[in-house]
Amino acid sequence: MANGRYRPGECLDCTPFSLGHRRYRCWNRKGHGETEVTKALAVSCNGFFFASFDHDTVLGTVELALRSGYTFVEGESPRLAPDVLIHGDGLKITPVDQARLIAGIVPGVHSPNVKGPPVPFTDPVALAEIRRGMEAAVTDGSGKICRIAGFPVAGKTGSWKGSRWFACYAPADNPRFVVVAYTKGGSIHGGVEVCRRFFLSYLHGQGITVASGRKSRRHRLR
Repeated sequence: MANGRYRPGECLDCTPFSLGHRRYRCWNRKGHGETEVTKALAVSCNGFFFASFDHDTVLGTVELALRSGYTFVEGESPRLAPDVLIHGDGLKITPVDQARLIAGIVPGVHSPNVKGPPVPFTDPVALAEIRRGMEAAVTDGSGKICRIAGFPVAGKTGSWKGSRWFACYAPADNPRFVVVAYTKGGSIHGGVEVCRRFFLSYLHGQGITVASGRKSRRHRLR
């Protein structure tokens, strides 16, 4: 959005493509077709973000990542290709720094006790799009397991070298918590389930009984 490659409401085509000698595609082998950013964030549509790339976008993404708490992986360097936005390809971030990054996205006044690099997200339109996408991920996307009646959660699923993660904040309309959970192996939903259990435990401690929006799945959590 900052360099004009995408405007709110526009759709990009999620279809497989080749770059050099490598083939790129979304996790959905058939692609999601014409997709806008809210849906892309909700369902983790890699193809949408691949379609937005050019050389300057990738360089800008690396710069933004480094200013947001990411560091280089020793012995690796980010490739100037779509891989750079997939966690673990030349860049890394700790779960704590990832939580600080999410804290810089959430609406409202931030706690002065949240220490870390300043989050360089200042465009209110872009922030609104990101928040809508993270809310949609839980209401109707890859984070639906964390859907809790009366307690809206906003988050984003992802993976990193065999780990599955979910970064989220809640309540979405007036955040009090930022939670980042990593699980090793198993389903992509493992981190989502950890966060769901955390929020249900908190609500139970407050004497609030709620029903999850869907039944919990069994996950191997480590």
